[in-house]
Amino acid sequence: MLVLLCCSSAVWLCGCRKAAVEPYQAALQTRVLINDPAYVLRPANETQAPWHRGLQVVFDSRPEDEKEMNAIIADRKPVASQAEKKLLDQIQDAVQARRKPRDKWSLLTLSIGRARKAQDIVVSAEVVQTRLYAKRPAIAFDNLPLELCVGKLAREADLLYDMPRGHNPFIDWSKTDVSVYEALEELLPAHGYEPRFKNAIYRINLRIEDQPVSKEAKGKPPDPARKNVDELLPLFPTRADFVRAAADAILEKGNAINLSPAAVKVLTKEASPPPPETKDKTPAPAPPPQPDLKPDFRNPKETEKSKK
Repeated sequence: MLVLLCCSSAVWLCGCRKAAVEPYQAALQTRVLINDPAYVLRPANETQAPWHRGLQVVFDSRPEDEKEMNAIIADRKPVASQAEKKLLDQIQDAVQARRKPRDKWSLLTLSIGRARKAQDIVVSAEVVQTRLYAKRPAIAFDNLPLELCVGKLAREADLLYDMPRGHNPFIDWSKTDVSVYEALEELLPAHGYEPRFKNAIYRINLRIEDQPVSKEAKGKPPDPARKNVDELLPLFPTRADFVRAAADAILEKGNAINLSPAAVKVLTKEASPPPPETKDKTPAPAPPPQPDLKPDFRNPKETEKSKK
C-alpha cells in the first residue's frame, strides 16, 4: 500500500483513497453576543448608584403593566447594550494583554445579558482548544475507513483519541469552511457513534448581582471581612475588579488547556432495550365484578320497605 503525507496541504493518499484536512488560515475570532439587558426599579433610598447601573435598564417608577414595561425596555435597550459592549471590549483587551503566542486556546464566545433574576447581569465565556474549533477551508474523505478518518482529524487537531473497534464503514464526505469539531459531530453520529470531548472546552459564568446576599443570611458562619460592615458588600465593588476577575477566570481555563492535552473518546450509541416479552402470551382473565361500595343515602325506612 502506498502512503504519502504532504504536510503543506495535509493530504494523505492511501492507494486510491484520500483524506484532506486543510490547515486553518487565521486565528479564531471571538464571537461577541449582546443579549437582552437586565432591568431594575431604581431603589428609593439609592444615594450612589453602583458601577453596573449603566448596564441595566432602570425604571424610575413602577410600570403600570407589562406592555408599558416592554416599551420602556425597548426604548432604553440601545444605551444599555452599548455600555455592555464596552465592558466586553475591556475584558477582551485584558485577556489579550496577558496571552502568550504559544497558547493552545482561544476565546470562542463572550456574551452578556440578563440572568435568571431580572436585575442581575451575567457574563459568559467559552474557552476552547484552538485547533479543534478553528474553521478549515475544507475537509474531505474519499473512500476511507471511519477509524482512519477519526485518526486523521484527531492528529490535525492535536487530540488524543480512543475509538472502539468493530463497525468501520468506508466514508465519502466533504465540506468547506468547517472545523474538526463540527466534522466529528457530524460524521460519528451518522454511523452509530458519538464523541465525548475532554479538556477541549470550558464555560464560564460570572454574575453581577444588583443586591448580593450576605453569608449571614444563608446561615453560614460570618466572614471576618464583613464583621464590622453594616451594609452588604458586592462581590465586585468596582468595574476594574470585575474586568480583572473575568480575565483571571478565562486565563485560568486557558492555562488548563495548555497544560493538559485535549482528548475525544468515541462511544457507541446504545439503543434503548426492547420491552421484555412475557412467556405466556394468553390474555389475563378479566377481574371478577366488584360489589357496589357506594354509600346508600336513602331514607332508612324506605330501604327496609324495598328489601321486603
